[in-house]
Amino acid sequence: MAKLKGPLMSMDARGQLGKTLVFSGWKGIKDVRSFVIPANPKTVGQVTQREFMSEALIKWHSPYLDVKDFSAYNLRASVLSAIMSGYNFFVKCFLFAKKSDFYPVFPYGLTVLVNTGGDITFRVMVSGGIIMQTRYGYKPTVFGALVSLTRIGQTNQFEFSGSGFVVGKYVYFDFIIGNEDYFTISGVYKVLVLS
Repeated sequence: MAKLKGPLMSMDARGQLGKTLVFSGWKGIKDVRSFVIPANPKTVGQVTQREFMSEALIKWHSPYLDVKDFSAYNLRASVLSAIMSGYNFFVKCFLFAKKSDFYPVFPYGLTVLVNTGGDITFRVMVSGGIIMQTRYGYKPTVFGALVSLTRIGQTNQFEFSGSGFVVGKYVYFDFIIGNEDYFTISGVYKVLVLS
């Protein structure tokens, strides 16, 4: 990659030139490289991986996930050591499940039912009928012990009730979904404790 100043006697140049050079820029750095026709391997592994990626994209854009869910995944991704978006974190968990021969499950639709005087009760749904637990804390990176959620009948809804939360502070919740063979972790949901 060659860094440029004033490419092609202009302030900016982008795109290919005669199928020999490609001009581009990233974060203010202008560069040029040779034109290459990318390989498109269609091995069994590559095709399977592409199918998994397509399935993950469909799940991310499913009507189940809402703004709170996207915010939770973005918050989880923002506190990881690797630089990634909430979407990248979701896809990473999804692909890990698929490669481990498990059906990817994820929580969604967190609804706060009670939030007064340090008491919080919420319901959350999960996209598969397996065990779900939560952890919570006052920072998005520090959580306490796992607490089992109560399943509502034979539905995909789970409920949490807790008391003694500090009024005026955010409480951060995440969910661990799975069993002894496989588990996944959710985004980080935050709830402001009301008086």
